[in-house]
Amino acid sequence: PRTTHMTPQVEPLRDAVAGPVRRPLEVLQAAVVLILLIAVANIATLLSSRAARRSRELALRNALGATSRRITQQLLTESVVLATLGGCVGAALTVGLVDLITHSRAVSLPRLGEVAVNWQVLAFTLAVSFAAGLAFGAAPALALRRGRITEKLADAERGSVGGAVRRLNGTLIMAQLALAVILLISAGLVLQSFRKLTSTPLGFQPEGVTAIALPLPTAKYTNETLVAATTSEIVERVRAVPGVSAAAASWTLPLGGNYNSDGYLVEG
Repeated sequence: PRTTHMTPQVEPLRDAVAGPVRRPLEVLQAAVVLILLIAVANIATLLSSRAARRSRELALRNALGATSRRITQQLLTESVVLATLGGCVGAALTVGLVDLITHSRAVSLPRLGEVAVNWQVLAFTLAVSFAAGLAFGAAPALALRRGRITEKLADAERGSVGGAVRRLNGTLIMAQLALAVILLISAGLVLQSFRKLTSTPLGFQPEGVTAIALPLPTAKYTNETLVAATTSEIVERVRAVPGVSAAAASWTLPLGGNYNSDGYLVEG
């Protein structure tokens, strides 16, 4: 009829697939990046201090003919090996945790059964580990390359840390504190939002109510009459269970996310 008005709703496929969990997953991904940066800054500080303790050895090697490039390559190799080992341990933990989460009934995410650790994930882990190794290995290497050999030997003889290393460590510690504050503030906002969400009135009383999903196999229940009769019989048997005050069957539940829909195809 001409009095009927239909308003189509178009949305990107990515939004339709991810649904309402897309934004929380993006926030979680940002938190993971912040934790990675904090870890990189922390390990860079430790390696910088370790390299400062080796300043006498490195200065002597430099004085005996070892080039700064060769020493830098050694420091970068050590950091990359350390990062690669950490990435392998992280990948192994990821495989176990993903298997645990995908088989858990406590987690409800769209297309959770399709989540798996494949070669793209492992390649990404290797790339991030390699980049992190270069990041926290380049900082102490650059700090030790600055300054003259005589100054390095003098500092090493006194057992003191060079000014470049001290400035680098101070910068890294400040970066860790800044990232940690951002992470704590974000976590506080998420917890506050979760608290408000859980305290929102639902409009119904869920206490003392049990919901059971009971899909009937379509191969056996081929018509609506059989489905209706079977459902009625199940409801009557549940009502007869001692302690049950009421029982009913429903196509969907409040806030369950299920809905009835009809589709149509547009020619062309």
